[in-house]
Amino acid sequence: MSFRARSYPHPVLSPFARDYVDKSEIYGEFDRSSEDGKLIISYSIHLTSNRLDEFRADSRAKLALDIYSKGSRWRSLEFLDHGKGRIEIPEGLIFGTLEITPLLLSTEDAEFVFAGINGEYSTRNFLLQEGDLLALGPTESLEADHQRSSQDKEDFIKVQLSPALDPNEYEVQVNSDQIIIFAGQNVTQVTNALRADAAMRPYFFMSLYKDAFVVAIKHLLATYGDGEEPEEAWAKGMTAYIDSKELSLDEIEGLDDSSIEKFVLRMMASDGIGAVAKRIQDGKPLA
Repeated sequence: MSFRARSYPHPVLSPFARDYVDKSEIYGEFDRSSEDGKLIISYSIHLTSNRLDEFRADSRAKLALDIYSKGSRWRSLEFLDHGKGRIEIPEGLIFGTLEITPLLLSTEDAEFVFAGINGEYSTRNFLLQEGDLLALGPTESLEADHQRSSQDKEDFIKVQLSPALDPNEYEVQVNSDQIIIFAGQNVTQVTNALRADAAMRPYFFMSLYKDAFVVAIKHLLATYGDGEEPEEAWAKGMTAYIDSKELSLDEIEGLDDSSIEKFVLRMMASDGIGAVAKRIQDGKPLA
């Protein structure tokens, strides 16, 4: 069974609707801990509607949690056998803030009668489908206990010598756990020198890293555009780095190279050209 997210003709218990006038409500209490590489979410769901409790007792409805990790864009719909319990999530799937929303969903295609909740609905039968929403509680936020997705670019970008390339060429590949910049002999030599000297690092950002970011973000946008989640491990590090700059992929207006490059320039400004500009403004040497 899945969650059918849409507008419904039948009454839905929600803090955003007035279908129920009997002061019914649904809400959740959540806590989190970490154990053996897993994030543990302890939950207690409160549902105060007698009519909806009857649907649960007849196995016509089931509680669920919609869990969304903003940092990694991982989402899961977890069905609950009881109003209290715990859920285990591998820490590798999540990063940053978790948003948790309690739901009550229908479990079958059938007619439902909502007598007693509101005079408007007392004499009407509603045909619901499996997965239709019956109740939606307020979304609560939890912070993950860990920071597995590093914001350090060195963790998710790797420069690798490729003798097959011209000494002055390089190319970016994003289909591995790390973003790999395959580089010719001269590029590798210059790269090693730039990375070894902290004063030269802004120039590294203005060259190889900028190109790598453009290719990587283009891949992320295409993956999300296909309705899929990126499987590459570097995607979490990239997302965390973007979040650390208080930016979002949603700010990119189009999928064309120009829009992506403009976003990348803003994203890496403080590490690249912005850092060099500040040296000039402060009267310091460029390197």
